[in-house]
Amino acid sequence: LLDPPEPLFRLSVAPGKHRSDFLPLPQNYHFVKLESTKSVVSPGYARPAALFTFDLSNTGLGYEVGDHLALLPRNPDAVVERVLSLYAPEINGDCLLSVETIDHLGDCPFPAALTARELLTQYLDLCGRPSRSFLKQLFLFANTREARDKLRFLFERDNPNASQDDFDLYTDSHSVADVLCKFGEDCLPPFEYLLSMIPVICPRLYSIASSPLYRENKLDLLVVLNEWKDSKKKNRVGLATQFLFGAHPGSKVAVQIRTGILQPPADPSDPILMFGLGTGVAPFRGFLQHRHALLKSGAKLGPAALYVGFRHEDHDFYLKEDYEAWKKDGVLSAVHPAFSHDNILQRGGKLYFISDMIEEKPQDIADALQLKTPAKKDVIRKPRVHVYYCGPAKGIPETIQNAMFAAISREEGGGIGEDDAKEFMERLVRLEDRFHTECF
Repeated sequence: LLDPPEPLFRLSVAPGKHRSDFLPLPQNYHFVKLESTKSVVSPGYARPAALFTFDLSNTGLGYEVGDHLALLPRNPDAVVERVLSLYAPEINGDCLLSVETIDHLGDCPFPAALTARELLTQYLDLCGRPSRSFLKQLFLFANTREARDKLRFLFERDNPNASQDDFDLYTDSHSVADVLCKFGEDCLPPFEYLLSMIPVICPRLYSIASSPLYRENKLDLLVVLNEWKDSKKKNRVGLATQFLFGAHPGSKVAVQIRTGILQPPADPSDPILMFGLGTGVAPFRGFLQHRHALLKSGAKLGPAALYVGFRHEDHDFYLKEDYEAWKKDGVLSAVHPAFSHDNILQRGGKLYFISDMIEEKPQDIADALQLKTPAKKDVIRKPRVHVYYCGPAKGIPETIQNAMFAAISREEGGGIGEDDAKEFMERLVRLEDRFHTECF
């Protein structure tokens, strides 16, 4: 049996305990406070979604409309305590640890000093899927033949008795913390080895759902709780959304601002057309808040049409009241909601998508694209409209583009014919790059 390699990091334990609220700032991040959480779905709905508002006051952080927030989630307390219990009493959650790299030229993603609990909560990805490398390293600490055989069965690629499916099924239903606890008695690595064996938590990117011109020092996210069943039919929840939905007002959250993909046109008088699926409406809430602030400052706004896709009108029509208010104020020209799961029996079990609505009501898309104007020939040759899509990939942007082409080719959709419709879409999507997508 091979000896384990030297750890990449050295830990030393300071005497005594440290305050449980000691939170060192992760490198290159800022702490912001969660100000409020507001549900955007009906009470008791199976797919919770909410607006999360963060206070940026006194943080030095600023953002532009359309930017992203990189959020660093934290592991659930119950998971952290399970892993800490494996190392008790030698390691206490409130022990203050100092961390240094064995290689002095190496990078250290950890603060120089932090508690054991904070190390496991903010930095090590205990809820992630275990890799073959992690299982192989754990194997090196096994002190029983049974544990070695079980781990070898999982990580060896050329084992005739195992398959990729066995590894995939196991890692789909077991987290890193699950594996540590399962094999804790037979192959528990020394605590400092965890820093080498377990990847650090990665930030999650979210489209910012607000504009700094609308409310200074406030930043909103629109997030749906990410839930699924694993291969063992056990309920699972995404780390970041579980953290957000469990956070209380006043909680500190480590974040970064990242430049976004979708940016509103520099000239607010240019027409815009937006497609948002589910929480994909988030950046367009920021766009419309931005337009509202510009309108209040005296700017002239061009037309703005919004297509949104949700499941049920009565349960998850996110921001419905906002759309009506923006239409009343002249910020939004038209909103076209498609509810995929409503009236599904009447449609013979077929879901209803934005692309279906476009083909069903071609005059609306022609209006949004400015193809119902007397100067439509000029519009075909030189489109002014900026088109934006935010939502899942899965070929949806292309499906919407095909529906747009089919709609504007028809008499009810501008009557420009297939040749002009083809030229218009070619200019819009490829030649002039006016169809902007942000997929997740």
